[in-house]
Amino acid sequence: MKQEILFVLLDNFADWEGAYIAPNLNWGVEPGSESKYVVKTVSVTKGFVVSCGGFKVLPDYGINDIPADYAGVVLIGGMSWFTPGAELVVPLVEDAIRNKKLVAGICNASVFLGMHGFLNEVNHTSNGLDYLKEYGGAGYKGECHYVDKPAVRDGNIVTANGFSALEFTREIQDVINGRCGWCGTDELYVKYHDEEWGQLVTDDKILFEFLVLESAQAGLSWITILRKREGYRKAFCDFDVERVAQMTDEDVQRLVQFDGIVKNRLKIKSTITNARQFLIIQKEFGSFYNYTLSFFPDRKPIVNTFSSLSEIPVSSPQSDAMSKDMKKRGFKFFGSTICYAHLQASGFINDHLMGCVCRKEEKQLK
Repeated sequence: MKQEILFVLLDNFADWEGAYIAPNLNWGVEPGSESKYVVKTVSVTKGFVVSCGGFKVLPDYGINDIPADYAGVVLIGGMSWFTPGAELVVPLVEDAIRNKKLVAGICNASVFLGMHGFLNEVNHTSNGLDYLKEYGGAGYKGECHYVDKPAVRDGNIVTANGFSALEFTREIQDVINGRCGWCGTDELYVKYHDEEWGQLVTDDKILFEFLVLESAQAGLSWITILRKREGYRKAFCDFDVERVAQMTDEDVQRLVQFDGIVKNRLKIKSTITNARQFLIIQKEFGSFYNYTLSFFPDRKPIVNTFSSLSEIPVSSPQSDAMSKDMKKRGFKFFGSTICYAHLQASGFINDHLMGCVCRKEEKQLK
C-alpha cells in the first residue's frame, strides 16, 4: 500500500511550486516507474481552495481529518501563510517533526516554518535572509543556520525559495528515498547508486571502464550512458585497455554504425586515444590507481560530509589538477567536471549524503 505525502494548500497557493514533486511522488521519477507514495491534499477546511492561477482544489482532508500514518508534509507556498488560518497547520508540523517525518516548505511556507521556530536549530533557506527575518518575526531566531542556496535539506526538513521548485523536489527525494536524490527510483540508477557509486575502485580495468563511460557522458545524462553500458562493453573489447589502444580507423567507422553506444565519431576516437594514454600512465606510475592518488592529500581518498545535493560541487582542486595534467598528456573529453564525476563514481571522492543509506551501511561496517 502506498504511503501518503500530504500537500498543505491554503487559499492563493502557488500552483507551480508543487509541479515537479507531485508527479514525481505519484508516478516515480519517470512515468511508469515504481513509486511508493501518493499525494493527498490538505487544507484548514474541507472546502475548495483556489490557487494563484485560479485552479480550484477540493482537499482530500481537512486539517482535523488527517490519518496518523502519513509519511510526510509538504507546505506549498502562497499568499495565506501569514494569516490566522495558517496557525491551524502548526500542530501538523509539530507532529511530523516529532515523529521524524518529512517536513518541506517552499517560498512563504518556509517563512511560516521560521516564524514558528521550526528552523531555529536546523540549516535552512528561504526567500532571502532579510525577508525571513522581517516576516518571521520574533519566533525566528535561526539566522546562524541560514544558508543562501536555492534549497536546503537538514535531516528530514527541506526548505527552498520561491524560484527553486526543481531543487526543492531533489531535496525531498533525498528524504523519502533514503538515498542521494539524483538516483530517483529508476531501478538501474538505484542499483548503481547502492552498489557502485562512491565505492573505492583499485582495479585499473574498472577504472578504465569508468573513464570510457564518463568521457562518453559529456553533454548527456549519466542514466543514458548507464543504459548503454553493455553496448560499450561489447564495442570496446570488454574494456580491455590494451585491445582498445590497438583499434584503428576501420574500427571507428564500424562503431559509428553500432546502435549500442553513442554514435559520436569524436567520442569514439577519443576512447582509443585515451586508452593509449592510459597505458603510458600505467607504465609511468605502476597503475592508473596510483596516478589518481597522486593528486590527493596524503594519497588518501576524500570523504565529504554534505547533507544536501546543493552542497556538492561540480569540480574540486583534485579534479582541476588531474584533468589539467590529463589534457597535457593528450586525453580527450575529460575536463574538470567530467573528472570530478569520475572521481565520485570510482570512490576517490565519496559524496554520498550524510542521510544516505550507503553512509549508514558504512557506519555499520566500521
